[in-house]
Amino acid sequence: MRRVGIIGVGEIGKAIVEGLRGGGGASPEVFLSPRGARVATGALIVRAIPLPAVRERRSVTVTCPSHPAVDALFERLGGALPVADEDAFNVFSALTGTLTAHYAYLPTLTSWATGHGIAPDAADRYVRGLFRNVGRSLNDETRPPHQLAADHETPGGNNEADSHHVVRSGQRRGPQAGPGRPPLRSGVTASRLRLASATWNGDPLHASR
Repeated sequence: MRRVGIIGVGEIGKAIVEGLRGGGGASPEVFLSPRGARVATGALIVRAIPLPAVRERRSVTVTCPSHPAVDALFERLGGALPVADEDAFNVFSALTGTLTAHYAYLPTLTSWATGHGIAPDAADRYVRGLFRNVGRSLNDETRPPHQLAADHETPGGNNEADSHHVVRSGQRRGPQAGPGRPPLRSGVTASRLRLASATWNGDPLHASR
């Protein structure tokens, strides 16, 4: 593909350009147009869901319908995942919409820690490190997600207790475990109290994950 037109010049458009330019070898000529620009009549339209990680050429991009040139373009940026129809495309689009909720999870944990006396910079550094390593573990495609979760749990430990608490709270009460207290916050609070009690009794539970 010698020329690429990108409609929309925000973060995603910028990431695509940087990914194409930084991949080595010849890169196509890129034309940028503002969002809402008209497409030439009769032009082939392929829908895609690129994410910011295309900048590092590490994002699998869903395309619909499959097209050799378009799929080859996104293969250069981390991989293409063609789907057969709009219904399948919308499923993947909905999955993409969970990303910001994942990022919101992290400051919730940091805020909880600072509320219990931990310095904000220390809490932020630790939480980022925790989930940066979790992200790396997803590269091991020989282990399904449930196995990755099990590998991070010690029987009777914090991870097992927290995950069970969040699931139970979500099943009983929906997304909130109480006014202003989502299952995540109540779960880590329960773990803190459990650890304090175990430490007081001389139980080595505080060493469990």
